[in-house]
Amino acid sequence: HQLKDGQKLTSSSSSTNASYFVSTKDGDLSAFIDDGPPQMYLQLKDFSKTASRCINTGNSTGRLRCGPTKAQFLITFSLYRSSPKTVRKTANHFIRLESDGRLMVYDWNTNENEWMSSDLGNPYSDACLYPLKCGRFVVCKDGQCSCPITFKGEDKYFKHLDPQLPDKGCEEVGSVPSCKKPNDGSLVDFGNYSYFAYVDPSAPAGNIVTLNACREACLNHCSCHAVFFNSQNGSTPGNCYLFDQVFSIRVEPLYNQAYTSRAFVKVSSLSISQPQPPMSESQGEGEQHRNNKYAKSIIGIAVGSLAVAVFVAGTIMFLVKRKREEEDDEEEDELDQLPGMMPRRFSYEELKTATGDFQMILGQGGFGAVFRGVLSDGIQVAVKRLDNKGQGTKEFVAEVQTIGRIHHMNLVRLVGFCATKSHRLLVYEYLSNGSLDRWIFHENDNPILDWKTRMNIIIGMAKGLCYLHEECCQKIAHLDIKPQNILLDESFNAKVSDFGLSKLIRRDESQVFTTMRGTRGYLAPEWLSAAISERADVYSFGVVVMEIVCGRKNLDPSQPEESRHLLKLLQLSAQENQLLELVDMVNEEKSHYGEDAMRVMRIAMWCLQNDHNKRPPMSQVVKALEGTIELDGHIELDPFYATERRSSSQTQSGSETQSDTQSLLLSGS
Repeated sequence: HQLKDGQKLTSSSSSTNASYFVSTKDGDLSAFIDDGPPQMYLQLKDFSKTASRCINTGNSTGRLRCGPTKAQFLITFSLYRSSPKTVRKTANHFIRLESDGRLMVYDWNTNENEWMSSDLGNPYSDACLYPLKCGRFVVCKDGQCSCPITFKGEDKYFKHLDPQLPDKGCEEVGSVPSCKKPNDGSLVDFGNYSYFAYVDPSAPAGNIVTLNACREACLNHCSCHAVFFNSQNGSTPGNCYLFDQVFSIRVEPLYNQAYTSRAFVKVSSLSISQPQPPMSESQGEGEQHRNNKYAKSIIGIAVGSLAVAVFVAGTIMFLVKRKREEEDDEEEDELDQLPGMMPRRFSYEELKTATGDFQMILGQGGFGAVFRGVLSDGIQVAVKRLDNKGQGTKEFVAEVQTIGRIHHMNLVRLVGFCATKSHRLLVYEYLSNGSLDRWIFHENDNPILDWKTRMNIIIGMAKGLCYLHEECCQKIAHLDIKPQNILLDESFNAKVSDFGLSKLIRRDESQVFTTMRGTRGYLAPEWLSAAISERADVYSFGVVVMEIVCGRKNLDPSQPEESRHLLKLLQLSAQENQLLELVDMVNEEKSHYGEDAMRVMRIAMWCLQNDHNKRPPMSQVVKALEGTIELDGHIELDPFYATERRSSSQTQSGSETQSDTQSLLLSGS
């Protein structure tokens, strides 16, 4: 079958009651979500001339390598979720439009006698590419879903439809702007969010090239619900996008594109309380007489009561204001008395200037956004603007003092901080290669890291954690070790970052009780009891090592059900002596470094034991990685799967514990 210009191929409706279609025009293949005015989310230029031919790379992970070819494709659509094998007789390779909007390429692997699949137009497996990955009005970041927050860090405008299912969408808090009340709406700045429809060259309003004009256009159109504006480096002219429907919102720019983006959402003005109806007039002269009789006494009582109330309220306000001023003075005194060896204290205006009014966003986390900046002396920095939730000034100062005292080549250096009544910011050294997750999950155009580089990163992580656990005056448990918190410099040296959830533990304490903190997929089993030690970091380190070696996330909902948990695959592969099948390497590299990769996986298993007492200290891990000690003994590998959908803005928890504990030889494969 051939899809001609102007024709549409529509998918079945998914559980979200939205459908998708693909069409061709002038040789380009485009995919749209069809709900209201269609919005494009994928475009393949000159598709009819250079269709993608995908072949199996020999990698057991199931990924395909795609390249140009003149082969003709069969395009079908998913209606009954039938197996690709039902169309084998039609073509050796074909494309299917799935009910969730993915364009999947299926290629018959004659060696394995099975179909291999890959996302077409999404070579880096960007989960946030698809319009309803997280539902309507939801921010998608690395496949995780959250309601949007404003540029000022406010989260009062949206709430989850179901807090237990964050990917089901968000809804406005309060009334929704509509054309029935065209003047009942104003635009709120939601900061540097991006949008999938930027891929559509015809989507921008062609005659609007400035941000102010773009906002004005939305306010003048009652059906406009949101404004997105992007430009190169924040300059004019730019592109204005006006939408009456908003689906999943992005944090990161579209891959292979560089731009500055801004988002505004129209919200209803606060409802004005209706005045109480006036009291009715007298029904007769007698009732009017009685009303007049008591009028003066009622007025006198009311005036006297009002005077007392004003006096009491004024006294309370005065006392509260004086108490706050005293607390602010105490906090400012504490900030001023920081030791001279502590990091530099910046003013808010200094950092606002250094970041260009917080325009160049590097990333978004649970506690705030990180921006790139340049100080007055030309030094590049990363500025983390905290959202003012949770920590008080004293706790913030204590954290700055803790981080400011530690120095190690595998820990991100704190350059300075800013602490005022309304702003808290941390200034770190800028690391040009960003966070580890950008390099190991194949979600962007970064090249695959070779094995020597990955080993250097793993050893650097281990040394950084060893310093925190064993070489400081007090043990420091990081408690949020994950790829997003491992930063890489220009030489791919690893540095542990983001100590916002860290916990100090005295040397004479084996465990401490604390509230659950961390990130789903990296939590150690002992969090269920809330009694933790620095060995919780050892478990998280083991998870990250497995992700580096295998090139995939521990918890990956995009994988088939049986492959979603990496640690479960590790357990099964270890039982069957098939560890090498999990390693993310081409066959040639496996022949040189396969044994070393399996040795590192066995060290990761050592760290992943459920009993925290059986996990090694990080100093032993470093020696094992460097080959100065031999692995000897048994481990009990019973991977802990954090799968419960209980979460806050940063902490998540849950478990699905396997009952059969496997005893595996460390020296085995």
